[in-house]
Amino acid sequence: MSIATVYTNKPLAHVPREFQGALTSLVQKGVEASREVVVVRVCSEENMTMGGNFHPCVFATLETSAKLSPAKCVEVLSQLENFLHSKLQVPTNRILIRLIPVEAHLSSYSSQQHHLNIVGS
Repeated sequence: MSIATVYTNKPLAHVPREFQGALTSLVQKGVEASREVVVVRVCSEENMTMGGNFHPCVFATLETSAKLSPAKCVEVLSQLENFLHSKLQVPTNRILIRLIPVEAHLSSYSSQQHHLNIVGS
């Protein structure tokens, strides 16, 4: 199971309509999972600053129980940064992304036992 959460101070009107579907596909490919175990949450119009100013910025997290090598982590984070930059038009120096590994036994999902790329399986 993977959960991508994107916080931005940009207005919802500046988030493309296809954003969540495209991000779902990106995460699905990156963690090599089925779409059914990818959750995407977008929180726009957040009251947030970066460096003490309100210029457009993004804070994103990707929580996943997928087994990812260090090289794969770098690849996924790079793809996510490029995606956020291109879709939200936020400079890359104002995008912060955290990859958060989650052990499978700390999550609950009814068909989780069918997901072959889970930590501990």
